Amino acid sequence: LLRYLKKIFYNSVAELRINNSGRNLLANYSDVFRLANNKNEECLFSWHWSAGRDPWTQQNTLQSDLAMVGFDEFGDCWGGYAGPSVDLQDAFGISALESPETRSDTDTRRKATMMMAGDVYDYFWQDKGGFDYLRFIYDAEYGKGGPNGDYQSPTGANHVKHLYGNNNDHVLGLGVSAGNMYSGLATHILRLSDIYLVYAEAKMGLATSTTDQSALDAFNAVRGRAIPGVTPKTSITWEDVWKERRLELACEGDRWYDYVRLAYYDSQRAINELKAQRRDVYYSLGTTYKAYYENGSWTVNPDETRYNPDAKAPNVTVSSFTLPFPTEDVVFNPNLMKDPVHVDVRSEFSY
Repeated sequence: LLRYLKKIFYNSVAELRINNSGRNLLANYSDVFRLANNKNEECLFSWHWSAGRDPWTQQNTLQSDLAMVGFDEFGDCWGGYAGPSVDLQDAFGISALESPETRSDTDTRRKATMMMAGDVYDYFWQDKGGFDYLRFIYDAEYGKGGPNGDYQSPTGANHVKHLYGNNNDHVLGLGVSAGNMYSGLATHILRLSDIYLVYAEAKMGLATSTTDQSALDAFNAVRGRAIPGVTPKTSITWEDVWKERRLELACEGDRWYDYVRLAYYDSQRAINELKAQRRDVYYSLGTTYKAYYENGSWTVNPDETRYNPDAKAPNVTVSSFTLPFPTEDVVFNPNLMKDPVHVDVRSEFSY
């Protein structure tokens, strides 16, 4: 019953926001995350930052945590040794082991979310003709101050979202300079595409699929922007929406809350899915990437360049989806640790 009531609530709220927000999806997915579009017609709620350090916390510092060393000129980037998971690549239907020339890269959100071999970005390093991912890593002059031939990512990809580029990009986008550990790039918290997908899911109610036209319109608007020319769906399932949310909102801090929401009524599915994810590393990707950059050949030796065969599943339990009660509260009210007891309020109490 609670799940059903939540669906009704989400349906009503989402419908109100879709019809009355005055917002629209931007035509190009990657444009949502550019400096010049800090305030855009797709975002309903965003954090807006000032490009400065005094006082501290007025600024966006995410580029420092996510970008490869040398990505900007301020010496403040150290995120090269992390990267979007192999499992997220699987969800997009691509692999770091595929040649960029034959990779089935139909979803534009992939490139807007993660950098991979062969990718070039016209909105980063605009004063240098764009940012070339492999050239940055293997050309010491072009990527001066960068990895200098050391392929760092353990997953075959690096982050794109939450990056603004170099200082020239920042000036072009906002008219002011960035600096060491600060930028004015907005962090979008709630986008209209999120509401569209909430609405599509809510229209299903407790069913597992729907042909409701308003739900289809919302879902197809999101998917159609991401995959130009894709055939609109005439029926959608809960699984369709579940996957679409992952791809649309990847690396924006939403997915964990989707799992928490799922765990309310199907905790075992949430646990099983998380445990099955490929979150470990590839070995020897740098060998393949360097050869491709230097001579255009793409050769993968499966004995050397492979996903870790001994990868361990994440430790996920039912308690992973809840927060413990604060110690102080438990001390003053030990009943909090007892199992909940159902009470029929109407029969137990008189009003």
